[in-house]
Amino acid sequence: MNKKKNVLLVVILLLSLLVFPTCAKKKPDRVKDLISDLDYVDKFIQIEAAEELAEIKDPRAVDPLIAILSDPNEEVRTAGITALGKLKDPRAIIPLIQMFRDESIGVRKNAAIALQNMGFETIDPLIASLNDPDWRVRENAAEALGKKAEPKAVVPLINLLADKDMEVRQAAVNALSLIGDQRAINPIEQLLVVEVKLQNWDIVEDIQDALQELGQAEIYFKERE
Repeated sequence: MNKKKNVLLVVILLLSLLVFPTCAKKKPDRVKDLISDLDYVDKFIQIEAAEELAEIKDPRAVDPLIAILSDPNEEVRTAGITALGKLKDPRAIIPLIQMFRDESIGVRKNAAIALQNMGFETIDPLIASLNDPDWRVRENAAEALGKKAEPKAVVPLINLLADKDMEVRQAAVNALSLIGDQRAINPIEQLLVVEVKLQNWDIVEDIQDALQELGQAEIYFKERE
C-alpha cells in the first residue's frame, strides 16, 4: 500500500511540474546579472560584462552602460563606449558626445568611432557639437562627421576651417576630404595660404592631401628644407 502511495505521489509531482511550470525554478536573468556586474569593484568583471551586454543587445543595458562612462578607470569607460556603439541606441548619443571631453585621447577616439557606427540620428547632435566651447569636442565631432561622409555637414565644416585651434582646423580639413564635396576646394585653398605663412607644416601637408583627394593635383607649397 505504501509503495502504491509513493508511486502516486511521484506521478502527481511530475504532472504538477508539467501543468504548472512556474512552480519550477525560474531561469536566471543573465542580463540582470551582467548589469549588476557593471558596478563590481573588479574592472575585469566590469569590462567582461559590458562586452557580453554588447553582444546580447538588450535595451535594458543602455542606461547602466551610460552610467559607467563616468567610471574612474579608462578601460571601463572605453568598454562602455564600445558597447553603446554596438547597441546603437539613440539614448547614448549625447552621453557619447560628452565623452569627447575626456582627458584620455583613447577614450575620445573610441567615442568618435562609436558615433560613426551609429545611425543618422547622430548627425544633428554632431553638427551642433562643432560649436562647443571645448576644442576636443569640436575636433572629434568633425572627425566623426567626416567618417560618416555626411553632405549635410559640409558647410558647418567649412566654417570650422576658421577655428582658433589648429587641431580643430586639421580635423575639419580631413573631414571635408573624406566627404569629397567640391564646395570645400576654395575655402581649403584659402586656408593653405594662411597655414603656410604660419609655418604649420603638419596641417599644410594634410591640406595638400585633401586638395589632391578633391581633384586638385597641383603642388601648392615648397617643402621646407
